[in-house]
Amino acid sequence: MAVFTRGFEAHPTFAVVPQTWADRLDQALFGDPIGEIIKVPGEKELNRRFAVVGTDRAGILSCLTPEIIDLILEDNRSTIEVHEGMLLFAYRR
Repeated sequence: MAVFTRGFEAHPTFAVVPQTWADRLDQALFGDPIGEIIKVPGEKELNRRFAVVGTDRAGILSCLTPEIIDLILEDNRSTIEVHEGMLLFAYRR
C-alpha cells in the first residue's frame, strides 16, 4: 500500500476497484458507497474488470488518461482511491 498525502487536491473523490461477482452482488444489494459506478467510454476491458466509482463523472474521466488506464489494467488486484487531496494505491494479494 502507498499513500501520497499531497498533490491531488484538484482531483475529485473517486475509486477504481477490482470487480468480482461478489462485488457486483454487493452493489446490487447495498449500492455504491462513494457514488455511482461510472462507465469509461471506449474502455470495455476496464469496465469489465474494475468499478470506477464517484460523483464527478467529468472530473473522474479527465483523470483516467490512456496511460493511467493501461497501468490499472496491468493487474486485477490494484485499487486506487483519491480522497481529500490524497491518493491511495493498494495491491491485494
